[in-house]
Amino acid sequence: MSRTTVPCANGCGADLRPDPARKTGMCLPCYRKRQHEVTPSRAAKISAAMKAKFQDPVYAELHRRRTGEGIRDAMANDEAFRQHRQQLGRQVGNLKLGFSNEPAGSDARMASGRKQSATKLRHIPERYRSLYRQLVASKEMTAQEAALHCRAKAAADRAKPLSFEEQLRRVQEGAQIVRKFKPRATDHTFTLGGVATGML
Repeated sequence: MSRTTVPCANGCGADLRPDPARKTGMCLPCYRKRQHEVTPSRAAKISAAMKAKFQDPVYAELHRRRTGEGIRDAMANDEAFRQHRQQLGRQVGNLKLGFSNEPAGSDARMASGRKQSATKLRHIPERYRSLYRQLVASKEMTAQEAALHCRAKAAADRAKPLSFEEQLRRVQEGAQIVRKFKPRATDHTFTLGGVATGML
């Protein structure tokens, strides 16, 4: 009697029915295990592919933004994750690396603090960051709620007409008054649709 099964090519002992579509000769569990093995050559290939992707500034910025949003969301809503991050931060701080080795109040520590603050709060308009800190410190809102509140307030303030003092300040900072664009048919030889009037 002819053999109706073939052994798994990975040597796990499983018997497989002959299948012309099976290119590896392995059973599914062995194939999946092989796919997830990271050998030095495979690791180098993956590393090169990822470095190539991060050369694209659009992809790098999208990855940075999504990662930051994910971490902020987890810090606000996942107590276990927040405690784990805080513990890691204390461990790194105890190593006294970089600016943390400088005395408190030093120029290096102050500059480092401002830079970290600007990075962590970049999703909040700069003029509303003090309000964000106040809301979080007073326990009135979670970090996520305070960020949403500040962004909503910024949007509402932008929709308000500027006061005379604010207009004057902007002019002093370099803003210019320009004539509002009002298109007239006699100004151009083409329509707003892009078709030349001579072709009509």
